[in-house]
Amino acid sequence: MVARKIARREWTRSDVRELKSMAKKVPARQIARKLRRSEGAVRQKAFVLGTSLGTRGIAGGSDSREVSGVMMAGGDNLCRLSSC
Repeated sequence: MVARKIARREWTRSDVRELKSMAKKVPARQIARKLRRSEGAVRQKAFVLGTSLGTRGIAGGSDSREVSGVMMAGGDNLCRLSSC
């Protein structure tokens, strides 16, 4: 079986403008659907542009997931909540 090649699309000015206008208002998952890109691609482009996608508190936001079991304890040391 031959692996399917992933078609990559360049980000147009229109795509970037739409991403920036929806940032902080619309969850990343919905932005991705609208732009017909993966959620990871949308998050990466926002990071490169220095745009925050922080939509915590918006119902249905993909950022509203909790991190279970791990928190930062200063520096690069990871500390499990159950063992701290």
